[in-house]
Amino acid sequence: RSTSASRQRRRSKGAPRPLVDVAIENAIEGCARETFAALIAHVQARTAEDSGVARAMATIAREETRHAALSHDIHAWALFRLSPKDRAKVRAAYLQALESLVTTCFLSPPEATRRRTGLPTTTEAATLARHLAGALSRAM
Repeated sequence: RSTSASRQRRRSKGAPRPLVDVAIENAIEGCARETFAALIAHVQARTAEDSGVARAMATIAREETRHAALSHDIHAWALFRLSPKDRAKVRAAYLQALESLVTTCFLSPPEATRRRTGLPTTTEAATLARHLAGALSRAM
């Protein structure tokens, strides 16, 4: 069983990272956060009053959606190759990341800026995060 210090030493010597570590990072950053970023970008693309912001966010939303889809593909691939114990670690990290989306939604900017950029209110963002967390946790 490796400790994080020994893992760090192996990485510094050019050894590949353990798959479980990659899978945990991918679940948090890719599956949870990237998917939420894609969702927010789609909301902004549809609701921004500034047409330039709306166009830019539509482009960003497509890109973020591709990133999220790749992360979910990597997630499925990695889970298939991990032991039950490591899959449980990945699932726990993923569920924790989903929960943190709900509890750490950003503060809304001033109302005029929020409308111009299409950002959801704090309450709307938290609601989106809860729905996304529910859907993704059921899909896991």
